[in-house]
Amino acid sequence: MAEALPTKGIGLMKNRHSITTAAAALILLCGSALGTSQARADSLPLAGPPDGFAVGAFVPESSKAKQGGSTQFTGELHYGLPTIPFFGGNLVSTLGYEGGNHNGHSTIVPLTIGAYFGSGEAGQPIPYIGGGVGAYYIDQSGAGTKIRGGGYVAAGYKFSYLFAEARYQFLQDGNGFMFDVGTHF
Repeated sequence: MAEALPTKGIGLMKNRHSITTAAAALILLCGSALGTSQARADSLPLAGPPDGFAVGAFVPESSKAKQGGSTQFTGELHYGLPTIPFFGGNLVSTLGYEGGNHNGHSTIVPLTIGAYFGSGEAGQPIPYIGGGVGAYYIDQSGAGTKIRGGGYVAAGYKFSYLFAEARYQFLQDGNGFMFDVGTHF
């Protein structure tokens, strides 16, 4: 059982799960703040501002991940990397959050890099596919915290600056489907 921490002026921050969730949210907010405070031309791709974000739902299949609920929140920041020579695809690095609190808690914070490929005419919806790998920080009831390697496959449509995407995540104790909508700027 998580021991209560002193909470003078903190309110809901009473256990490790609340602190982990708050830390993940703070990471996403700080990354977003970097995007508004740095000039894009002066920075390296991974050190600079995010160039997109997405929010959606995570539907876990793993029993440990389902402790957070049958449908959980997901959010992520996207950092575009250089185009893949000879293949025409784009590399994207993401920092995300997946989590919920139902019959316990499940928090997953992925840091991934993926390749995306699509084709179409400018001004028209562009279908794309992709996949990636990364490191996943996991904090789940009864399982503690750990970092695991995992990956995903994705398919979606890009509508100008907006996109809709479905993904399947391959991760021990965190397999499941994700459905996101987002924007690139």
